[in-house]
Amino acid sequence: SYSGDETFARFIDDGAVELYYNNEKTFETTSEGSKAHGLFRVSGAEGVDGKVIIQADDGDDYDDYTRLRHSTDGYFYIENYASGSYETALRSDGNGAVELYYNNAEHFSTTSLGCKITSNGNNHGLSIYKNSNVAAFLGHIGSGDEGVLVLKDGGSDTITLNGETGTATFTGAVSDSKGDLRKIIQNTQGSTYTLVAADAGKHIL
Repeated sequence: SYSGDETFARFIDDGAVELYYNNEKTFETTSEGSKAHGLFRVSGAEGVDGKVIIQADDGDDYDDYTRLRHSTDGYFYIENYASGSYETALRSDGNGAVELYYNNAEHFSTTSLGCKITSNGNNHGLSIYKNSNVAAFLGHIGSGDEGVLVLKDGGSDTITLNGETGTATFTGAVSDSKGDLRKIIQNTQGSTYTLVAADAGKHIL
């Protein structure tokens, strides 16, 4: 289908269906035989990102829109139309990181060594939940740079390890196989006594 010298669409026997915008091919169906192609392909013009917009519920609200975008610099994005503009929810690099965002700010990414949590304020880090309560927290608390590991029970702190001060705080008893570590385990004897292996770590009276 043509209008003057511009192509609207091309329908190829035993081949692709191609759709054009302003004489630039933006959409085509493809064969599954090539690893580089899926069932269809969306193309950006030279120097233009490739984009697919998914719309729900008549598109009458900002949160009805999600955009898939492959940028000209090689990154793939999943974006949400949050407050009148698109914000990043996920960004990935083919040979690099996958990044997760909250409110358009990166908070988690994969790295060559594993993964990274990025804090953009106080009391940020990795929280592990049991039901609706935080069971463990790893990150930093307050305005300093200290690393803190906090284990919780029902939302209450039980064990806190502070990386800056090198201190550990326990709300309950600290014990090992010998007993409570807050106490010196005592072995009381009434006369001459020969030490045995079980006396290791004990006070002999």
